[in-house]
Amino acid sequence: MFCRRHLGVALRRIQDVGVFDRTLVNTQLTASAPNEGNAKMAAVKIDNLSLKELLDLEIRVKKQIGLVRDREKSEAKQELVALAERRGFSLSELLGG
Repeated sequence: MFCRRHLGVALRRIQDVGVFDRTLVNTQLTASAPNEGNAKMAAVKIDNLSLKELLDLEIRVKKQIGLVRDREKSEAKQELVALAERRGFSLSELLGG
């Protein structure tokens, strides 16, 4: 499941690429995201999508997953660097590199 930030990114991406069609217009916020309190995840109905629409969506989802993974990895590195610095170390000192 996605957190609220990921949901917003995914929905903007869907709108940007023009997949926001008859099926997605009826998107409803239904499933709770873990660790996000009242955050909701969009339930995208894919039952009526054509094969081409599904394949296009699959490509876009894979690309977005890669982008989000890279961004979160970068954020995690920044947090680790900041934590190490607060403790008086460099990250390379702690990791032996």
